[in-house]
Amino acid sequence: IFLAFKKANYTLVSATSGAKCLKMLHQEKPDILLLDLRLPDMNGKDLAKTIKSNPEFSSIYIILISDFETHSKNIAEGLELCADEYIASPVERRELLARVEIACRIIQAEREVEDSFTFNWETTFDAIGDAIFLLDDKGTITQVNKSATTILNKTQEELTGQICHEIVHCCNNPIDGCPFVRMKVSKKRESMFLPVGDKWFEVVVHPIFHHDGYLKGAVHVMTEITQRKKTEEDLRESEIKLNVILQSTADGILAVDSNGKVIKTNQRFAELWRIPQALIDSGDDHALISFVLDQLTNPDEFISKVQKLYHSTDEDLDHLQFKDGRTFERFSTPMVMDASSIGRVWSFRDITERRQAEEALRASQQLIEGIINAIPVRIFWKDKNLVYLGCNKIFANDAGFSDPKDLIGKDDFQMGWRKEAELYRSGDRQVMESGIPILLNDEPQTTPEGNTIILLTNKIPLKNAKGDIYGILGTSMNITDRKQAEEETKKRNEELLKINTEKDKFFSIIAHDLRSPFNSFLGLTQIMAEELTSLTMAQVQDLAVSMKNSATNLYSLLENLLKWSQMKRGMIPFVPEVLQLQSIVNESVDSAFETAKNKGIDISYAIADNIMVFADNLMLQTVFRNLLSNAIKFTLPGGKINVSAKTGDNKSVEILVSDTGIGMSQSMVDNLFKLDVKTGRKGTDGEPSTGLGLILCKEFIEKNGGTFWVESEISKGSTFFFKLPYQKS
Repeated sequence: IFLAFKKANYTLVSATSGAKCLKMLHQEKPDILLLDLRLPDMNGKDLAKTIKSNPEFSSIYIILISDFETHSKNIAEGLELCADEYIASPVERRELLARVEIACRIIQAEREVEDSFTFNWETTFDAIGDAIFLLDDKGTITQVNKSATTILNKTQEELTGQICHEIVHCCNNPIDGCPFVRMKVSKKRESMFLPVGDKWFEVVVHPIFHHDGYLKGAVHVMTEITQRKKTEEDLRESEIKLNVILQSTADGILAVDSNGKVIKTNQRFAELWRIPQALIDSGDDHALISFVLDQLTNPDEFISKVQKLYHSTDEDLDHLQFKDGRTFERFSTPMVMDASSIGRVWSFRDITERRQAEEALRASQQLIEGIINAIPVRIFWKDKNLVYLGCNKIFANDAGFSDPKDLIGKDDFQMGWRKEAELYRSGDRQVMESGIPILLNDEPQTTPEGNTIILLTNKIPLKNAKGDIYGILGTSMNITDRKQAEEETKKRNEELLKINTEKDKFFSIIAHDLRSPFNSFLGLTQIMAEELTSLTMAQVQDLAVSMKNSATNLYSLLENLLKWSQMKRGMIPFVPEVLQLQSIVNESVDSAFETAKNKGIDISYAIADNIMVFADNLMLQTVFRNLLSNAIKFTLPGGKINVSAKTGDNKSVEILVSDTGIGMSQSMVDNLFKLDVKTGRKGTDGEPSTGLGLILCKEFIEKNGGTFWVESEISKGSTFFFKLPYQKS
């Protein structure tokens, strides 16, 4: 009996035999299947196999009707696996309809839920950015989302039904590297990284199991990880670079987190701290820190500083002293994230040798400083801008400073010798520009007290390892005393030379100039002694006049010689006083008047009676007497001699003695007062001349604080000038 009817849009199928049931199932595709297993033609075993093996019947709601006997039999055959409800006989129609009604409601509810799930599933499935492939148990694609079609540039129809690993990844990988193949074996999630064009994807295959435990299929997910891959590559590259840097640096590196846990170290850290490899491999931070602290001379101080720095964002530099005498330079910098410290990086550098070198250098510098401060030579050095880089103590004291460090950074314009600054700097620049030292150079220097001293200076260029000049090094010695001694010696030598010259001149005068007049005088006396009786009175008169002249010349010469020698020995008294010049000139002219008259020479003078001079009377008379005698001697008969005086504006009196005599050449004038040059010559009447009288005049005038000079021209005469103060100064 076949009964088919519609109930709330659901199809109910009832069959009286197993064959008819299967036929109805294929034709009608019902929602509810009603099976009465009490019927003799209802082969439960075959029916169970058919329904169980056919997935298209899995959604049919099955209601079984049976009695105890058939129920037990069907249980034994496994038919209960195919039923949703069991109804034990006897069964009434009303109960059966109620069960069908319940089944309809259950199906409706399930379909509502299924429709809602299908809508949400499909919307979500296509909205996912990852490529998703739904696979059956053979790896065939049953469904894909939109992202999968975009990534592979294929339509959903082109992808559906394809073997997933053949079109996605196995073209680049061997079959045993396929995650789907591995998943079928492991029954677990499998993954791999896969390049597609210029992008990278992570492929993950998730297994899907049937409720009875066999593999039903898989979900194949492709997630783009290009940026992640790049980040990983960058991170890997950074890690490699970091490791290279850490392993190549000479410093020991220790990185810790904010809790003091060791994050990273390098090999140099272990070498510096002499940490055994076994201790590093153990990962025991406590033992590692204990091993480190045990090597320090003051571990408590180190611990205290470390604890303060753990959560600090400050950098820190310090030194660690080891029990074995080593010294480390410790530098610490924070690892900061979001303005807060997440740990610190410590670097350790063994500076034991550097410390020893510094100590040796310090000792060497102290030795050098001691040496340059001990030697009595001023030492200084400047940079290329002529700014002082250093000096020794004696140089600093000369500059008015107690400590050589006070000069550093200053230049010569800031010293007490600023007047000589440009002179010094000029020499400095010459040395730096030419590269040639300046040696044994005399330079003046003004002391802080305002005195002037003389320095003997040496300057040499300072060069670096490349040979470039970067400054100068100078030394200087105070040679003021030596210079004064040299000047004194020079002065004495000049005086000795002058004395020797004067002595020679003196002996020359005695040997020659004095002997000639005496010879003449002796000759006249010899004539008188031998021939007096035969001479007439006129002849005797001439001899007497000649003898008088010879005696006068001899007396004048002897007087000059005596006065000159007395002056040189300091035996002539010097008594300057205020004198009336007119009276002195009167006396001098009167004494020379007779001699001038005999030679036919006119002497004139015009001296105001109010002109006064401050001088020694005897010396001034000697000067006038010698100048007048000299003028008469070198003036021809008929010539003129004039004496005049005038007051000047500088509290002095200028006196002139001029003649119209034979005059002198410029060379004679230049050598007139030099004892080592013979300038004496005979007068116009053969009068003897030594030149000593003019020298005596000049020295007497200078002794009285005046000046003496001469102007002359050949054949036009000579004028002798001298100045004297007209009052006591």
